[in-house]
Amino acid sequence: ARELLAAATGDGLDRCAGERDNAKAIAAYASRSDASYVVCDGGKALFEADGKLERLSRADAARFGDVATATFLGTLDGAPLFAVDATLETDDARFRDTRVHGPFLSFSENQVALAATALVTWKRRSGFCSICGGPCTLGSAGHARTCQTCKAVSFPRSDPAMICAVSNRANDKILLARSPRHPEGVMTTLAGFVEAGETFEACVAREVLEETGVRIDEGSVRYLKSQPWPFPQSCMVAFRATADCGQELVLDDELLE
Repeated sequence: ARELLAAATGDGLDRCAGERDNAKAIAAYASRSDASYVVCDGGKALFEADGKLERLSRADAARFGDVATATFLGTLDGAPLFAVDATLETDDARFRDTRVHGPFLSFSENQVALAATALVTWKRRSGFCSICGGPCTLGSAGHARTCQTCKAVSFPRSDPAMICAVSNRANDKILLARSPRHPEGVMTTLAGFVEAGETFEACVAREVLEETGVRIDEGSVRYLKSQPWPFPQSCMVAFRATADCGQELVLDDELLE
């Protein structure tokens, strides 16, 4: 998990944002012999047998999807990287859940996997305009869509969510919970989505209270770090907070313990 968190703050992937609207530059990147392609299928990516993220040549990537509309991710160690949506039928068993396997990747592979997953997922979900329903075309090397009817432009979104480690005031106990999707014995800190018009601090207090019945100490919320969480399109923001551990727990119906 440390690698996944570090991926949000490092310098590994150069996203080359200033070149996305330069069609000649993108074409030049794609034609380079050191260009490689990451193939994604929803929240899954293609992995090598040893667990590393698979990076294919343009010709090999074309077996899985349309490389002509591949999303430009940027460069890694100077080499261009693209993401391909796996739209062609395949029985390749090397597709693995990025959410599960991402924490075991190297720092740089993690950055690439998260970016590719987020952008391919957005590409699949944004084919039609959210305003008028008209068809949209891709632009900015896969980082924007323009509606052909009303001309509205849309971009990949990241929905903010919080995750918080709530400890007692002595800092020797921590509040954990288990949801139905986790096996017995697997406990996690509390998390939830930020609502419209809500601050992160208010979200922490509300989610902890709703899920466990615990009121956190006023003014105790402290920001730690953030990380991309494109499952399907979130940015996870981490906090710490304190609370009186003598409070009675009142679990939300979504939690088992």
